[in-house]
Amino acid sequence: MQKIVLLFLSCLAQSTVSWEISKITTPEISIPHSAYWDDDTQSLYFVGFVTSGAQASIFRYNSTDGVFYSAYIDGVQSPSFIIPTNKKVCEICKKCGEKLFAVGIDHDVVVVKWNGKSTKAKIVSSIFSVENNNPSVRYDVAATDSSGRLYTGSVSQTLCNATATRSLYRYTRTAGVDRLFGGLISSTGIAFNEKLGKMYHFDSCQLLLTEYDYDPKTGDICNGRVVLEYPLNGIPINTNLPFGLAIDSKGMLYTSVYTGSVWKINPWTSTVVEIINLPVPGALGLAFGGIHRNILYVITGSVILDALSSKVIKEVTDGSSIYAISGLDSEGLPLTRMDVK
Repeated sequence: MQKIVLLFLSCLAQSTVSWEISKITTPEISIPHSAYWDDDTQSLYFVGFVTSGAQASIFRYNSTDGVFYSAYIDGVQSPSFIIPTNKKVCEICKKCGEKLFAVGIDHDVVVVKWNGKSTKAKIVSSIFSVENNNPSVRYDVAATDSSGRLYTGSVSQTLCNATATRSLYRYTRTAGVDRLFGGLISSTGIAFNEKLGKMYHFDSCQLLLTEYDYDPKTGDICNGRVVLEYPLNGIPINTNLPFGLAIDSKGMLYTSVYTGSVWKINPWTSTVVEIINLPVPGALGLAFGGIHRNILYVITGSVILDALSSKVIKEVTDGSSIYAISGLDSEGLPLTRMDVK
């Protein structure tokens, strides 16, 4: 594992912050997507957003032993997200190593059985579907709140070259799936501050980071307020998109920017307070992890896509990696497994 140490001077905060960036090499993954950290297994999960044939499409990095695992879901290409569920294949049999995951595939969210090590995984049941009448639509990222409710949005297969007709959905074990609101092109980041009753949503294609009032008891959201509206400096949209959203215990937000950086955002002042430059472009998601959740893991891809044309415009020589950023003096909030029947 290669390590790169950078020293950053924050002009905004008038302070010097140092961090360490450690590179974790992965097999070639063109478009990694939707990072999720699981405390129980000390693992980072994500998917390959664009795969074909029998390519591996779900991935797990085990931080305890430093081993990277991947699997092909039988009959499936290009999933959108993977999140562990609160159910096990064997509730009584302690020897059973199989686990169940919620995976977004096209219009469906399904339950996938995988032991986290095997090179093959299998769909065992369906949870819900949305927008079945539109074949050009799929899921974007997904996130859970502390009650295990799943929040996910839809996105066009043409990515940002689309109209604002996509939606955000919520699934609960008791009520099923509900459409919360529309007017979106993408849902590239979702995070919760339950202590303050806030949910944050990134629509990268509309370059909007929005804060909503959120009721942890019901899961309802309302009263959207724009926190940041991109581009901040007239930068074109094609490759300068923010992807993923993480939150720390102080309420600060973090997003990875496709050109190769991580932005720390103060949602109360609507300002970018810190920028961490990565060694490569192609950053596509992030999550806090580690035993104390004080390491920020960033996933990067091996190609750069034009978000408007969906065409590959550049190959990243040193891409397709996980970058672990430590020394941030921040701890991420815990994530919860999805609650399923």
